This record gives sequence, structure tokens and C-alpha cells, in this order.
Amino acid sequence: VPGTVVTAVTGSLLFQLPMAHLWVLVAVIPLSGAALAGLGAALGLLAPRQELATLLGQLGMSAALLLGVLPAGRLPGPIAYARDLLPSTYGVEALARSFDAH
Repeated sequence: VPGTVVTAVTGSLLFQLPMAHLWVLVAVIPLSGAALAGLGAALGLLAPRQELATLLGQLGMSAALLLGVLPAGRLPGPIAYARDLLPSTYGVEALARSFDAH
């Protein structure tokens, strides 16, 4: 949580965004964290060996984070569908839309 808050405040200052919208982090942090933890646990439990469980868990969470920040309009159909299935995507979009001009 502290790293996320520091990153959000630093990003707001660097890109001259209003910090009034950072209240969305109260909902985004637990929802995205739970989604990523669940994905990592599911991938880790499917692995036949402990070393592979760690690797698969980390790769799965990294892929989920990457899919959340990529623009949906530029992704191929199956990947865009997978992006829509991830709950963490909705947290990223909620935070991004809180900075819209309107």
C-alpha cells in the first residue's frame, strides 16, 4: 500500500494531475491486490513442482498487470477478452478514468 500511494502521488506530480482523485485508490488497491493474489495462487497450485509454482505465480501476476495497463483497442480479440476477465483491469481503468477532464 505505501508503495502504491507513493507511486500515485509521484505520478500525479510528474504529470500535473489533480491529487483529489487519488481517493479511488481506496477501492483499487484491495480489489486489484486480491485479484492478482488469487491469480498467482491458482497458477502456483497447478504447478507440479515448487520451483515452477513460484515461476508461474510471478509470470501470471506480471501478465495480469501488463494486460491491465495496455490499451484495449489495440489488442487482438482473444487477448482483449482475457483482459476483460481480469478484475484488476477494472481497478486500473477506474483509476485512469478518475483523471479524465470531465
